[in-house]
Amino acid sequence: MIRVKLINIYVIFVTLLMIFGCAHETKSVDVPVESDPIAKLPEQPKEDTVQVIPTPRLEGTALKDQVVVDVAKKFNKSEADVYRRRGDIILRLKTINFATGSSELPPAAIGILTKVKEVIKDIGSGLVTIEGHTDATGDRPINEIISQDRAKSIADYFYSDKLLADNKFEYRGNGKNKPIATSKSKHGREQNRRVNIIIKDARF
Repeated sequence: MIRVKLINIYVIFVTLLMIFGCAHETKSVDVPVESDPIAKLPEQPKEDTVQVIPTPRLEGTALKDQVVVDVAKKFNKSEADVYRRRGDIILRLKTINFATGSSELPPAAIGILTKVKEVIKDIGSGLVTIEGHTDATGDRPINEIISQDRAKSIADYFYSDKLLADNKFEYRGNGKNKPIATSKSKHGREQNRRVNIIIKDARF
C-alpha cells in the first residue's frame, strides 16, 4: 500500500512540474526596431528635374570686338587709334600732316590712306564720313573752312578708287570746335590737328 501511494505521489509531482513548466514558457516579444535615420532625410531632386538656365548668346558682341581688333592690326600705334562708337568704326588718323593753311593732300599721307581703303573694303560699309579738325591757332571761321577742305581732299582720294564706287562718302570740317587735348602745348596742338574716318559697319 505504501508503495502504491508513493507512485501516486510521484505521478502527481511530475504532472505539477509539467503544468508549471508550460505556464512559465518564454514567450517571444517583438522588439521595435529603430527606423533608418537616412530614410527620414528629404528626397533629393532627380537630375532631370533640375532647371538649367541657358547662357545668353554673346556672338554679336564678340564679333564687334573682333572687328576693332582686326582693324587696329593694320595700323601702327603712331598712325591711328581705332575704336567703336555704337555701330561705327572710328579711325583717328595721326599722321596726315597738311601744310599750314593748305588742304592739298601730302604725298606722305598716301600710305595710311591706302590702309584705310582696305578697311573700308573689308567692312563693306555703305557710308564713310571724313571729319577734319584743327588746333585752336587762328580764327574760327578760317579753321572751319580749312578743316572742311582737308576732309574733302581725302574724300576725293577715296572717290578716285573704282573699288569704292559703291560707297557713299561724306565730309565735314569741325575746325577747332572739338579738341581732344589742350592747345597750350605743341603736343596737344598736334593731337587736335587730326582727321577722323567714321566707317558705318553695315553688319550691325
